[in-house]
Amino acid sequence: MFNNLKLYSEFSLENGILKVEDILKKLNKDNQKYICITDKNNISSSVKTSILSKVYNIKSITGTEIYINDKKNSIFGNIIILVKNNEGFKNICSILNKVWKNFSKFGLHYIDLKYIKKKNKGLIFYSGGKNSYSSGIFYENNIKKLYTVCETVFNFIKKSNFLIEIQRYNKKSIIESEKLINLSYKKNIPLIVTNPIFFIKKKEKFIYETKICIKNKIKYKDLIKDDIKFHKFLSQKKANKVFKDIPNAILNTKLVSEKCIFNYIKKDRYPKFYKKINSFNELKKKIFKIIKKRKLEKNYINLVKYELNVIKKTKFSHFFLIVYDIVKWVKKNKIQVGPGRGSSASSLVAYLLNITEVDPVKNNLLFERFLNKSKNCMPDFDIDFSHKNRKLIIKYIQNKYGKNNVLNIVTFGKFAIKNSIKDSGRIFGISYNKINDLIKSKNIKKKKFYKASKGIEDRVRNIGIHAGGIIIYNNKINKLPFFYINKKGRKFVKVSQFDKYDIEYLGFLKLDILGLKTLTVIENIKKNSNFYKKFSELNIEDEKVFNLICKGQTNGIFQLESYGIKKLLLKVKPRNFNDLVSVLALYRPGTIFLIDKFCKRKNGAKISYINKKISKITSGTYGIIIFQEQIIKIITECYNININKAEEIRKYISKSSKNFTEIKKFFFNKIKEKYIDKENKIFNTIIKYSGYLFNKAHAVSYAMITYYMAYLKVYFYKNFILSNINNFISDKEKTNLFIEEAINKVYFIKPNINNSVYKFIKKKDNILFGFGGIKNLGKKASRYIIKERKKKKFKDFYDFYFRLDKSLVNKRKIESLIFSNVFTNNIHKKMSYLQFLKRKISHNTNQLRIFSTFIKVEKKKISTKQKLFFIKKEFYHMGTFLKCPLRLFKKEISKKLEYIKVYKYNYTYTGYVKKIFKTKNNSYFILLRNGNENKSFFVLKNICFKIKNMDIIIVIGKYINNNIFIKKIKKIE
Repeated sequence: MFNNLKLYSEFSLENGILKVEDILKKLNKDNQKYICITDKNNISSSVKTSILSKVYNIKSITGTEIYINDKKNSIFGNIIILVKNNEGFKNICSILNKVWKNFSKFGLHYIDLKYIKKKNKGLIFYSGGKNSYSSGIFYENNIKKLYTVCETVFNFIKKSNFLIEIQRYNKKSIIESEKLINLSYKKNIPLIVTNPIFFIKKKEKFIYETKICIKNKIKYKDLIKDDIKFHKFLSQKKANKVFKDIPNAILNTKLVSEKCIFNYIKKDRYPKFYKKINSFNELKKKIFKIIKKRKLEKNYINLVKYELNVIKKTKFSHFFLIVYDIVKWVKKNKIQVGPGRGSSASSLVAYLLNITEVDPVKNNLLFERFLNKSKNCMPDFDIDFSHKNRKLIIKYIQNKYGKNNVLNIVTFGKFAIKNSIKDSGRIFGISYNKINDLIKSKNIKKKKFYKASKGIEDRVRNIGIHAGGIIIYNNKINKLPFFYINKKGRKFVKVSQFDKYDIEYLGFLKLDILGLKTLTVIENIKKNSNFYKKFSELNIEDEKVFNLICKGQTNGIFQLESYGIKKLLLKVKPRNFNDLVSVLALYRPGTIFLIDKFCKRKNGAKISYINKKISKITSGTYGIIIFQEQIIKIITECYNININKAEEIRKYISKSSKNFTEIKKFFFNKIKEKYIDKENKIFNTIIKYSGYLFNKAHAVSYAMITYYMAYLKVYFYKNFILSNINNFISDKEKTNLFIEEAINKVYFIKPNINNSVYKFIKKKDNILFGFGGIKNLGKKASRYIIKERKKKKFKDFYDFYFRLDKSLVNKRKIESLIFSNVFTNNIHKKMSYLQFLKRKISHNTNQLRIFSTFIKVEKKKISTKQKLFFIKKEFYHMGTFLKCPLRLFKKEISKKLEYIKVYKYNYTYTGYVKKIFKTKNNSYFILLRNGNENKSFFVLKNICFKIKNMDIIIVIGKYINNNIFIKKIKKIE
């Protein structure tokens, strides 16, 4: 019986496209009983293959292809490795890790034979055919060398574990196979037959070619396609026909497959430290010590006992202790931790251990949503930390459990449709602009490059580092396979070859140490304000805080910053914490249709309930089912079944892709009870809402962060603005928004070449503008200026110019500093500085110094046009006005940031108005910034003005009730 032992999945990063399940379906159809995926330099698909293959009754074999670069023995080429047993798995991990450490100047990962000699136990090797060491020798036409090389490889690997690989897909490979067969007989090395399989269906050939071109950055027309057509699936029937003269080589595909008995086993793999102690007793001891200290009520004690019982049965006590230890250290070192995230906030044990700050009893949360007796996988302990201190936390974990026992988790980036269209267009020689035009047209679907992009969509593109996921485990580093990822020119980062789902399946302890920028903002505000109340210590009924939220004044407040949610806040007007939780859960694509109903019912509309039990469960959300926990309670109370089973039913329904009849059958089989109501109203309600409901534990946790931010904005406004500006300093749009909001409450000092630093800083009760807020300047140039200034302060502009390295601070950056008034506010002087920069003379320093002494500042009157020019430039480089030029304008009409309409005949423009000033000639000076619209226009007769991000216009007309009636428009160039 023939078995394909050379298959490549989408995890072959350079050229693989096949999904594991598609391969299994084809093997099953062809009655092949083994699956062996040999992706290049990784075994990332092996766990998924192992799980899925059981469904098709196919045995999974773990394997890979690596490159030998043995200069001593002059052996270069690919070799296949298969895992026989547990020892073999350890050795393949060691080999792969060595491969990823070795990186040649040609961009190849490689290994030498010496290392294979050390690590060949429990492994099977075979090589031959395209890109193997033999193909290079065939190219040289040196058969004597082939014999020597093969004997060398053979001696490095035990006889029974090395085979010569035969391929016959074209004339060249047939000639090579004959010579390899002779070599096999002469050296007494067994043969095995293979065919490199990269695609199954004919249409997948084009997808395969597309990925090769994209990954190798070549044009489709330049792709050498000679052998590509032969990389298709090889059926048993065809294999038996092609290799009928060497039946033993066909039989060896079965014998080799039977030798490979390795299987992935799910077991606890937590650190040794917790094996030396009884982790459950340790956890129980800590909890009851806290209960005694806090003098908790009986309902709390009963719930704690129940949770501890579940934790003991599921054997997750060590996990709680590890998380407790990390959070304890973090809080001790005054690093901001979130109040909770995800379902972990449902645990009273986690709350008492101070891991979370959400009281699950007061918030009606269900522990079963986090952990129940039937849950086989690790509980999901996602924790948010201050973004800037994430590295410190990981360093602590490495020091605690050993650097070699802590590993980052890989993520596999997929081809998204937008990027794949651009990539595919590029390989077909279509320009970027033309691709954009075609995207907008209906004819794009007929184009070849579009078909290519649709083909590679959702297939693995590259490897990356998981945003928060790390593994803490009990073995030396080589017991797991890893990648080395070069992170933006910094040191190589080690990540597991298995993704988070595989890690969970194998039973490794996975933690999500997530960096949240909002927590960094909170950390800075608290530090600057000397305010250290915890989330759980805050009064959540503060009227001033809810007034701020109801007015939609929520810039900088977590999850309440978008225009859409501000609009919703004005509509809902949440006056208590529960309403805030509901708003955060409702403002999502799946539940947005419920918002109007929620608003009406909150404002007094009648509510109709199916029965009393449901009315009680949904009373806090005005009869609307919003949370997953509500569905669990409905199933439990209406059908009188166990809460663990109710969670199982909810999970099945919410994630099920099956049809309605199957779901219904599953549901009533689980509850084992007749319908309570003839019309199945309860069941239909459950089905209707289950698909898009939100986890209440997560909503409550994030609502606490939202409320805390609003509280800080009300009571520590200046520090709130300062921290937000600095946190988003690289995002000019966001930074300017905070400055504009605060401009009437906080005095901003203009940037100064001798006083400003990169970030915005407090000067008594004022805020000094930082270099980071100036457009085009950048971090590197700012730090260089500050470093130079520390040696000696700058006397004036010319001293600054002659002292600085122009490769770090170029002409464009100097102009940005001039227009931002860091040297002076005087327009005459700024004009002379610009004149100096534009002077076309030799760049000889002495000549420039002499020239600078002759520049005279002319004291002639500055025209309104010149003033407006510098105003616009200041506005462009700083993104806002820190001080209104009062000599030019009489008064400011609008101080608020608001949308206003500008009317001209039948045309209406709605844009984001920063400020409106009334000028001396009864015109209106308007600073405009677009809202959510990318294209906005003022139309006057046949003239069309495109309003860019920071345009300044003069509108001559009447201003009535926030509306401008246009008579004439002037645009300041």
